[in-house]
Amino acid sequence: MRIVRRFVFAVAFLVATVLLIRAAKQHGDFLFMFYPGILREVETFLSELTAKLDYVLWERLALICLIWAVITLLLDIILQENLLRWVSGVAAFLALLLCLFVGMSGLNRYAPSVAESMRLENRTDYSADELRKAAIYYRNGANEAAEKVGRGPDGQFRAAGFETLGEELGSGMKNMIRTSYVFGGSTAAPKKLNHFKRYSDGPSVYCCLTGECCIDPAVEDSAMPFLMSFEAARRMSIFRDGDAAFVAILACIASDSKDYNYSGYFMAYRLCMQALSELDPAEADTVAEGESEALRADLASAKYLPEHAVSGAWIDRVEKLDKKERGREMPEVPDAAALLVIWHKHLTEPAEAPAEESVEEPLAA
Repeated sequence: MRIVRRFVFAVAFLVATVLLIRAAKQHGDFLFMFYPGILREVETFLSELTAKLDYVLWERLALICLIWAVITLLLDIILQENLLRWVSGVAAFLALLLCLFVGMSGLNRYAPSVAESMRLENRTDYSADELRKAAIYYRNGANEAAEKVGRGPDGQFRAAGFETLGEELGSGMKNMIRTSYVFGGSTAAPKKLNHFKRYSDGPSVYCCLTGECCIDPAVEDSAMPFLMSFEAARRMSIFRDGDAAFVAILACIASDSKDYNYSGYFMAYRLCMQALSELDPAEADTVAEGESEALRADLASAKYLPEHAVSGAWIDRVEKLDKKERGREMPEVPDAAALLVIWHKHLTEPAEAPAEESVEEPLAA
């Protein structure tokens, strides 16, 4: 009877997950009026609790769950118990985790683009000329910021320590919240990714179940402030990598910290150049000629680039798969390069004044 009950729980959690996804797809306009705000409050509460711990809570919980699964499996084999009991327990637990993940983070995949939330021009295409102008803008910003940061004997950028950068994380978010509510949420300091960094998909991880942002302390200095802001953006209910990268870049540029400023311009320039190199390699080479020596030295040693933030990312492929197989058109959203182009135009081009309505004079009596 216990085995049946566990399988029933697993099915119930899977059904709940499917219903959540269907609600996000079919009633997203209504759902996302309040869903991100609630999540921000929940994640802020969780991050404040786990910030008091000097270790990464989700790593220890994952280790405990793994040990529990192995021990119970061995006991069932030794005692010759019905293995369906172990399978049903694991199935119910995994279904619960999936339901919690979708409810606490995954549904944001169907949220409107951050451009729409910030009331910016929401488009996915851009010309090579627009991208070139944006790349030059961020290159000039990186050139200027590169002269204001600390450097080692080898001429490479040297950021402040991990703990110092963590304390400075909230500065840019707080400054940008005057621009849009999307920058609101927890700015608890990230923690160092320890035991599971070799198994993670990248140098940073965000766990929505504990509200913890974790960064590999071995990542290069030019990427560290950006990564801290990137994972903080994920904690603020910004799920797509392109949106999170864009929010992280703006927060870095708006920060009171020079290290964050440089990291923001640095990543913005690299993302634009990556896209420009695909569109027009000759123009990319021309733009690169304007790099300062300090910027060029950091580019030569840079390894990390948020590849999932540009077109061709795995999330884009998943959305295209949904379009093809499920027959329902997913909303197209701009990638990080498009968002950077949109922001550059927003900053440098005057907004068009709304056309005045013509008012006809009343006919004379």
